[in-house]
Amino acid sequence: MGKIQKQHSPQFKADVVLESLITRNVSATASRNQIHESVLRRWRKEFRDKLPSVFAREKSQDRKELERMERIIGRLTIEKEILKKTMELVN
Repeated sequence: MGKIQKQHSPQFKADVVLESLITRNVSATASRNQIHESVLRRWRKEFRDKLPSVFAREKSQDRKELERMERIIGRLTIEKEILKKTMELVN
């Protein structure tokens, strides 16, 4: 019979990985959280591999927000020019 794999929540994994990084002791952290050391090492590798993407998404979201604001500024500039010309015609 095979072993049943225990499913851990993403939050649990993050907490354990952070604890292991802070304590710098994979073995003790794994033991304290009742997981195998190799599992924790795999989670740490996954964490390191995916960490740069956190900042990449942020940059992408910032770029989208900047583009949105530039469109608004463009529209407001056009509206201002239309109002300015309308005022010149009225006066």
